[in-house]
Amino acid sequence: MVSSLKQELQAQSWLPSLTVGGIFGITMTLTEIIPMAALVFSGQLEPFLPTGISITLLSAAVVSMVLALRSSFVGVLAFPLAEQVTILGTMAAAIAHAMPTAASEDVLATIVAAIVLSSLLTGAFLFLLGRFHLGELIRFLPYPVVGGFLAGLGYLITAGGIRVLTRVTLSWSTIGTLLQIDMLLRWVPSLVFAVLLLVLTRRYRHFGILPGSMIAAIALFYLMLFLTQTSIAQASQTGWLLGPFPEHHTFKPFSVAVLAQANWAAIVPQLGNVATLMLITPLSVLLISSSLELITERDLDLDRELKATGISCFLSGLLGGMVGSHAITSMLVERMGGKSRLVGIVIGLIYLIFLVAGVSFLTFFPKPVLGGLLMFTGLDLLAMQLYDGWFKLPKTDYGIVLLIMAIVVMFGFVMGVVVGLVIAIILFALSYSRVNVARYTLSGGSLSSHRKRPPNQERMLHEEGEKTYVLTLQGFVFFGTANKLLTQIRQRVNASQLPALQFTLLDFHLVTGLDSSAVVSFIKLKQLARKQEFQIVLTDLAPSVEKALRQGGVVLPDDPRCQIFADLDRGMEWCENQIIESSKYRRTRFLPLSMQLKTYLTADSKQISVLMNYLELMTLEANATLFHQGDMATALYFVESGEISTIMNMETDRDRRVQTLSAGTIVGEVEFYTQRPYELSAIADKPTRLYYLSRNNLQRMQEEHPQVATVLSEWMNAILATRLTYLQQEVTSLTR
Repeated sequence: MVSSLKQELQAQSWLPSLTVGGIFGITMTLTEIIPMAALVFSGQLEPFLPTGISITLLSAAVVSMVLALRSSFVGVLAFPLAEQVTILGTMAAAIAHAMPTAASEDVLATIVAAIVLSSLLTGAFLFLLGRFHLGELIRFLPYPVVGGFLAGLGYLITAGGIRVLTRVTLSWSTIGTLLQIDMLLRWVPSLVFAVLLLVLTRRYRHFGILPGSMIAAIALFYLMLFLTQTSIAQASQTGWLLGPFPEHHTFKPFSVAVLAQANWAAIVPQLGNVATLMLITPLSVLLISSSLELITERDLDLDRELKATGISCFLSGLLGGMVGSHAITSMLVERMGGKSRLVGIVIGLIYLIFLVAGVSFLTFFPKPVLGGLLMFTGLDLLAMQLYDGWFKLPKTDYGIVLLIMAIVVMFGFVMGVVVGLVIAIILFALSYSRVNVARYTLSGGSLSSHRKRPPNQERMLHEEGEKTYVLTLQGFVFFGTANKLLTQIRQRVNASQLPALQFTLLDFHLVTGLDSSAVVSFIKLKQLARKQEFQIVLTDLAPSVEKALRQGGVVLPDDPRCQIFADLDRGMEWCENQIIESSKYRRTRFLPLSMQLKTYLTADSKQISVLMNYLELMTLEANATLFHQGDMATALYFVESGEISTIMNMETDRDRRVQTLSAGTIVGEVEFYTQRPYELSAIADKPTRLYYLSRNNLQRMQEEHPQVATVLSEWMNAILATRLTYLQQEVTSLTR
């Protein structure tokens, strides 16, 4: 950071940074800082406005300089934003209302103490969010909820502008007062100015529109004074000017004595607003940072932005200031050639110059212009959320925006935040419940285990496949999605066009968690299984999920109704074994290979005897290797008894089982006929007897008994075609 500043202080870079910083520093003071101070210290708190302007300038200077040095966005603009200041204004008005008989010094001390407390707590909260990388969690707040907050802020800022101009709070009871002729003259011109400014800024994206319009409005104001022959003294006395301010008013550094003088009993009820500020500020930081990423095509470190903003707010609180954060107008700095950390430092120094020089220069600043700038800020938020939202948002989401806005307006920010969070939870539950918790829905006819079986058994398992219902679950399973899963299984049970369900296999390998309320649905599933006489098979259970199911009574020791396996393949293998054991294809005794071939081959006994003459017997002990991955395929193997597993040798120390082949199956046929190296290793799981057909013996058979070789070739083709058909069915089921 230091080397970066040294480079930026070189002759070719400091001049544009100084120029851009000077322009923004002066402009932001007049168009942002002063209106924000007036938003807090308005109405009966207007006598404290000079102190409020000093506090806001100090806060803006601290936040601007810290973020200039610490932000990942070079050239960031930062100061107390309208959404933050509006909450502080609500707190200040409530504190003043709670201390009607207190001395003005005590009221001011209490308000300053509340501002300091909110800055310290918000700063610490922001830093912790960034420190523990929790910034991304804010993104889970649905946009309609955020839009409702912003729309409510827009209304309150607009109402705050009216309060600055008339000293009357906008409400149903004060509408008659505000519609009186003398009151209309005070706030309607400012409203017209705000609307014109809104139209211009939305139509033309140019930095000079806001300061140019402000200068033109000030000139028009003084022209009207000249035409009506109203003196400056008369305008000041009738409240048309921001002053007069107390003479010799200078900034007084924050003192801990203020905290002792404060009435903390009046601050405690405002902790809800403090909590709201703690929520709104990180939300503002992340929303604006994300917007700047899109607009400037730069990647920002959101956790770094949170930590930097937290440091700036905490330091501002230690000095007696308020919170502040990134401004969306930061995008203009780069367009004006000020892509430098020096810009923020220069802006902060200008704020400090105004702070030290005092606020007497603002004595002749027209209030209608100030109120117009405030109302413009509020109307801009309202236009974005209500006008633009009408065209961009679904009508349900738009209704939520209106609802939260109404709650913020009628009941305040605290209730708006509470209702907003409740709505966010409901929206999440409704949206997530619409997501099918079963990512894949298969049957035993389209999905088989990795155990390779004799053709007659494979054919039977495929025919009986609809008796096994396989669901691969995903995401976080809670009461909404679990109940939807139960309904889906009930529909399968009641499907009269399908055979009676025998197994329901639930694969949990994509499940991230299980809510305790979802266990109720699994208990109902178990009751349904008992009533309809099918078995539940659970695979790949995470320890936390298995614990929840055991505590809920779904999984019990020695429960035949509910089986648990390490993975989907083992679970499918168990289901297939149960189906085979109850069928006529159950193998109960040893069969020589010659007798097995009679079952599989459409050939007479003589041809099978000829084939057996070309096969050679070999035996393997348990754990012996038949061939290694990468070896050239020199033979085709027929398993007579025992068991062979094909293994994929992984780069890691762990090997992965691909298939298990039992009696009546063939090993290595693909590589044998394609003349490629083996893609897998083959290892005997138990003592195994095999017959193998070497390449030389196959060539001899083709020459000596071509008819037998043709029968063998047709059999191999049929096996491969059947396997490809099953694979296509599985892929089709997975892509539905």
